[in-house]
Amino acid sequence: MEKIKILLLAGMLFLISCNTQSKDSEFEVKKGYFKASVIESGELQAINAVSINMPPIGFRYGWQFKIIDLVENGTIVTAGENIAKIDQASVRKRIIDLETHLNLEDANLNKLIIQQSNKKRSLETSLEEEQANFELKKLEVETFKFESPQKQNVKKLEFEQVKINKEKAIRNIQRQKIIRKNQIMIQTMKVDQIKLNIKEANKAIKQLDIISPINGIVQLKRNRRTNQNYKIGDEMHLGQSFALVPDINFMKVKTSINEMDYKKIKIGQKVNVRLDALPSVIFKGELCLLGKLSKPKERDSKIKVFDAEITILNNDERLKPGMTVSCEIIYADHENALYVNNDCLLRENGKYYIFPKKNKKQEVHVGFSNNKYTHILDDLEKGQNLYQANRGNEPAI
Repeated sequence: MEKIKILLLAGMLFLISCNTQSKDSEFEVKKGYFKASVIESGELQAINAVSINMPPIGFRYGWQFKIIDLVENGTIVTAGENIAKIDQASVRKRIIDLETHLNLEDANLNKLIIQQSNKKRSLETSLEEEQANFELKKLEVETFKFESPQKQNVKKLEFEQVKINKEKAIRNIQRQKIIRKNQIMIQTMKVDQIKLNIKEANKAIKQLDIISPINGIVQLKRNRRTNQNYKIGDEMHLGQSFALVPDINFMKVKTSINEMDYKKIKIGQKVNVRLDALPSVIFKGELCLLGKLSKPKERDSKIKVFDAEITILNNDERLKPGMTVSCEIIYADHENALYVNNDCLLRENGKYYIFPKKNKKQEVHVGFSNNKYTHILDDLEKGQNLYQANRGNEPAI
C-alpha cells in the first residue's frame, strides 16, 4: 500500500514537471517558420463564363420562341456541341412566304424587261421614220430652191417640223433609256432584297440550334415566370439569356475581407483554398483583386467588408462553380523568423515590450501577429526565457 502511494506521488510530480516545462517553453523566444493568415469563406466561380442567349434573329419572325430541346443542368459540353434547340416553325413559314414573293417579283422583272425591250424597238422604229422624213424634206428643200419664195418657205417650214420631230424621237429614246434603267434597277433591288431575306432566314434557322462557344459546364438559369430552371416547353424573347457556360479550367473565388484585416491584405499574396466538402485538400491560389470601397457585410450590418477575388493556380476537375470554399490568405510567411507568444507582449502607449526578467520590460519592434504568436524584428536569442506580460495591461495580438 505504501509503495502504491509513493508511485502515485511520483506520477503526479512528473505530470506537474511536464506541464511546467511545456508552459515554460511557451514563454521563450522561438525561431523557425512563422505564418500569419486571415481565413474567409467564399464561392467558386469560373474566370471565363459565356452567357447563352436566345439569338437576336429579328422580330420579323415573331416575339416569343419555344424551347423544344435542352441539355440537363450541369452537363459538360465542348465547343460546338448543341445546348438547346428552338422551335423553327415561324422562320420556316417566313421562308415559304418569301420564296412565293420571290417567284412573283422574278416574274415581274422578266415581264418588265420584255416590255422595256418592246418599247425600245418601238421608239427606235419611230426614230427611223422621223429620220427618213427628215432626209426627204431636206431633199425637197434642195429641189425647191429654184421655185418661188413662197413655195421655198413652205418646204423650209415642213423641214423644220420634221427636224423637230426627229429631235423629239431622239429625246424619247434617251429619256426611255433612263426610265428603263431605273425601273429595272428598282425591280432588281426588290428581287435581291427578297433573296437576302431568304438567306438571313436560313441563317436564323441555323442560329436556333444553339451551340456552346467554349468548353465548359452548362448552368441553366431560373425562369422568372416559373421560378424554376429553364426547361423544354418554356418560351423566350429575343436576346433573353437562359444559361451560362463557365470554363471550369480556370477558376476563381469570390470572397470579402473584413475591414479590420484590410490593411494586412495585398494583391499577390498566397492563399490556401479548401473545399468545404473536401477540407483536407489544399488548392493553391493568389489574391488577384481587392476592392477599394467597403460595403455592409449583410443588410443592416455594421460590419464592413471589401470585395476580393482569388485566382486558383492549379486546375482540378473537383472544382465546380458555386461550391463553397474556405480561403486562408497568408499575409506573413517567413523562414527562420524570431517570434514570441502573444501573452509575453505588452502594448503600452503605442510601443511593445517583453519581460526578460520579472518586472523588467524591454522594448521590441514587432511585425505581423497570428492568433498565438507575434513576429519579433529585433535580434533576440533563440530559447531566451520570458515572463508573461502584466495581464492588467493590453497584450499585442
